[in-house]
Order: sequence, then structure tokens, then C-alpha cells
Amino acid sequence: MIERPRAAHFLLELLIAIAVFAVCAAICIWIFFEAFSTAADARDLNHALIASRNAAEMSKAYGSPQDKMIFYDNDWHSCDESEAAFVLSFTQLDDFAESILYELKVCKINGEEIIAFPLNIRGEKYE
Repeated sequence: MIERPRAAHFLLELLIAIAVFAVCAAICIWIFFEAFSTAADARDLNHALIASRNAAEMSKAYGSPQDKMIFYDNDWHSCDESEAAFVLSFTQLDDFAESILYELKVCKINGEEIIAFPLNIRGEKYE
């Protein structure tokens, strides 16, 4: 009977261990990437919510919306349309006797919607 040298068994075991660790490392990298992506989406949602609240309060304080579209860069600072990464828009849905119903929407420039909700602005202003 022919025996294989022990070095061949050791080399095969070492290659299997390296393959297992490589697969585990690939899974860990994928998990960290997904966590980073989820955190970035949560950050955008949080900033979109803050921007829309600010716009809604300004609109309620001054009557109708001053700007129909407000542009933001990647750091959520107001900017020109050419530098924009996000856009906050007001769309008039209905006009009632005492109030106007708007839809306030925050989208990425590529069209992906982040948040949208109705906004009812009454005729009177805050005192």
C-alpha cells in the first residue's frame, strides 16, 4: 500500500482552513457594507424629515410656501440646482375656502423618494 507523505495532508488541511476563513471574511465584509448602506439611508431620512419640518413650519408661519422647490447638497445645506443631491418640493393638491392642501416631498435628484406627506396650510398666520 502506498502512503502519502504527511506534508500533503497538512497542505490540504491548510488550504481548507484558508478557504473557510476567506468565505467568512467575505460574509463579514458584505454585512459591514449593508450596515453602512443602512446607516446612510437612515441619515438621509433623518435630514429629510428635519428639512421638511422646517419647510412646513415656515409655510405655516408665512402662509403659502415661499419656494416651490428647495435644493440641498450631500451635506444637507441649501444650494443651487446645479449642485443639488436632494430636492424638497411643494405640490398643491387642493384649495379649500380656509386652507390649501400641499404635498411636501423630499427626493434624491435621481428621483428616489425619501419622504412625502400632506401639509394643510390655513389662511391665518402664527401670532
